[in-house]
Amino acid sequence: MKLRARRSTSGRERPPGDVLVRPIALAALALLILNDHVLKSAFPGPLTGKLSDVAGLMLFPIVLVAGWELGARLIGRRVQAGPAAMLTAVMVTGLAFALVKTLPAAADAFGRALGAAQWLIALPAHAALGRDVPALLVARVIADPTDLLALPALVVAWWVGSSSTRTDAPSNGPMALTTAVAPTDPRTR
Repeated sequence: MKLRARRSTSGRERPPGDVLVRPIALAALALLILNDHVLKSAFPGPLTGKLSDVAGLMLFPIVLVAGWELGARLIGRRVQAGPAAMLTAVMVTGLAFALVKTLPAAADAFGRALGAAQWLIALPAHAALGRDVPALLVARVIADPTDLLALPALVVAWWVGSSSTRTDAPSNGPMALTTAVAPTDPRTR
């Protein structure tokens, strides 16, 4: 089955993962890095904790959608996410965040997964520099229901992502409801 790439509202095909380079996505990434590596140690307290939550909630759905688009391209498919994909990413992010922030077992599981991801990222650098394999650590994640105050940041992620993934709908009757991945076989038109 051949796949058809969606076109932006301007009629041009978007590069996969382009939502990651939108100014708000880059600002959220910069805020997350600055806050986690500088501000939290310089100004510990609830404000810096909430800043990380807001930045992460703005960024993570965008990363999910961009990762899906880039992953599809890696396996030879030309797929672009539509607003429904962004809404799904926002909902999955919100649900996971709520679970991690309200259930200690979910916070612990997320801390272990995050520690494993950080270990995998550090492994090539240690190997290239001839260092010993780093120990697998568990990231500190605290279940704090007050962090749910950051959930409205998901609206920003949806707005940024859905405005950049908006596509022109085909004008051929029932096919106007096609999803982001549609067969291009002429018999299906």
